Amino acid sequence: MAPDIKNIANKIANRHGFHFNVQRLPYYLDLRNIEIPTRAIDYYLTRDVLVSLPLGAGRALPRGVLGSNSQHPYISAISRFLEFRNISNYSVLRDELANSLGRATWNSAAELLSLPDHDILTRQPPWAALLPWQEHNLDQWKEKVSRSVRTENKREGYDLDVTTGGWAWTGPVNDEKVQIESRRLYRVFFSILENGYKRSAAPGGDPPVSILLREDDEWRWQPHTNQHRLCVLSALGYSEVPVRVKRIVRREDAPYWPNVVNGFYSKKQALQIFDDIFDNGLE
Repeated sequence: MAPDIKNIANKIANRHGFHFNVQRLPYYLDLRNIEIPTRAIDYYLTRDVLVSLPLGAGRALPRGVLGSNSQHPYISAISRFLEFRNISNYSVLRDELANSLGRATWNSAAELLSLPDHDILTRQPPWAALLPWQEHNLDQWKEKVSRSVRTENKREGYDLDVTTGGWAWTGPVNDEKVQIESRRLYRVFFSILENGYKRSAAPGGDPPVSILLREDDEWRWQPHTNQHRLCVLSALGYSEVPVRVKRIVRREDAPYWPNVVNGFYSKKQALQIFDDIFDNGLE
């Protein structure tokens, strides 16, 4: 109903002693205190589903483990940063992150995904690592990453794109991108350290995730965004985090994943990526 029609209807109703009390549905369905099998969550996905999941079962995008013992560059950098007595020294975190990201030595998306014989990905940069179940094709994914990275960099005062600065989640990155990422990480780190982790009920208030589900009902989860937050929580020793489930990726559905249907991956390649991420985060 258009706003002006709503106003007229409300005025008429009020004149006759009726009052509308509009109850808005929350942006998510909270299942944190309900016992429900992971396989059944998608029955509730008419809205986002809010659940608390163990960080140890988290898998970074596009690769890496989110548990506290992970070798993920961000978690490693924060963990080493915490070993210093003077954690207010921002330069220490910057140097640790530079060292961690400097160990990212993938030369292509094919190498990152352990698919050395993929004809197209061998010619693509690591940040073009497209997952088989994503709804984007390669060009769309590269455009999304490029647009997102440029926006993030501009917020920090840098006119830097992904082709020159690199992508934080795969490396390699240049010095300016290290500066950007260490600033962002530093802010999130101190916010959580000083105030604790405070989720929000607003749209985007929790990390959006996909559940990766095997035929034996074992599962992992993978965030779409908010990885700085998740890495900080992991390094600080949090065991669980509230997240909003957006979709369930079933291993048995591999023949129907978008980038298998369009021929970009074979079923065998797609399952290899799924299993590598599931089992060890491709580390």
